[in-house]
Amino acid sequence: MTVKEREWFRWVMPMFLHGSFFQIVITVLLQLILGSLIEKIITLYRASIIYFLSGLGAVLFGALLSNEKSVGASGAIFGLCSAFLGWLILNWELLDYDNSPRGCLLCFSIMILFIIFLIGLSEQNTDSYGHIGGMLTGIIAVSYTHLRAHETRHDLVCRLLLEKKKKKKK
Repeated sequence: MTVKEREWFRWVMPMFLHGSFFQIVITVLLQLILGSLIEKIITLYRASIIYFLSGLGAVLFGALLSNEKSVGASGAIFGLCSAFLGWLILNWELLDYDNSPRGCLLCFSIMILFIIFLIGLSEQNTDSYGHIGGMLTGIIAVSYTHLRAHETRHDLVCRLLLEKKKKKKK
């Protein structure tokens, strides 16, 4: 993919275009299921940023490594699902309580990633590199934000300040 001057939209548009009706249906269902789950956990603002960054990462990764056309929001959905998986792993110890759903949630996220990847392999003109790029971007994005379970903005600021103080003392 080459982007000429003033054609920045070529990096964004593939997230909103779809190659088939089946792709639209799968995308909408996954956005409703995954999006609502992740939005409740990490807030709409953070989920939107991760979604958008994962979509851009998918387009970029696909453009660098593949000659396939890149349309659809599946790279961004991969990013959301992998961000949820990363959040779950980062908060594994905090989610250890009686009747914790963490095992089910881990299996659910891995299963969703696997199913989306298989569907992508079975569809013609699917950019699997874009899926991988979205997944990597989602993991990086959630790791960068240091999101913890049940952490408010105030808690996050306090924790980051304490970590900074500890580093200065060393």
